[in-house]
Amino acid sequence: YVVLNNMQAMEALFSLNAVNFMLTWNKLYKATLFERIRFPKGKTREDEFTTHQLFFESNRIVFLKNHLYYYCLRSNSIMRENSTTNELNYAEAQESRLAFFHRKGLTKIERIALRKYAIWLMASTYKYQNLSKNDSTLFLEFLKKQKRKYVHKLLNEAPPSIWSRYVYSLSLTFLGKPVDYLAFRSIYRNDDVARFLLNDPIQKDI
Repeated sequence: YVVLNNMQAMEALFSLNAVNFMLTWNKLYKATLFERIRFPKGKTREDEFTTHQLFFESNRIVFLKNHLYYYCLRSNSIMRENSTTNELNYAEAQESRLAFFHRKGLTKIERIALRKYAIWLMASTYKYQNLSKNDSTLFLEFLKKQKRKYVHKLLNEAPPSIWSRYVYSLSLTFLGKPVDYLAFRSIYRNDDVARFLLNDPIQKDI
């Protein structure tokens, strides 16, 4: 097993093994944690809203390497449903998580979370750009708005090279095009996220 403190566990939410850290169903919790923390009502992706809070309030988090619980995959499950509602809940959870890190003064983790969210916004914009359904169209407009906000915030907080800024400014002109993701990789290919994912000792042990 591996014993982590709360900061290590929150950082692990952005490691290559992030899914196992984020999920709700593969954990046992101390009951007192839920005296202040509650899963949001009527939301999917509820673990994205709460896991970081539970880690923050914990002194120790122990992860076992043994496979003791088996998750049943269903083709008609909520998580396998390709709906904009799921995506909107995910986006809301990311903004809530960013606000939490900011309130707690966790600058390093906040920056990593911000970059992860920006990458998701770019990938989702590209994913939904060719869908013609009304709800998808509205969601695409939401993605474009969020992408402008959060990627610009990244550029302002940690300015990359002049060339990379120019490349990204071109991608903003063609919202939703594949160049978005390529430009983002160009801008941040050597950033803290890449180093964290490649060198994170947690993911090598679990």
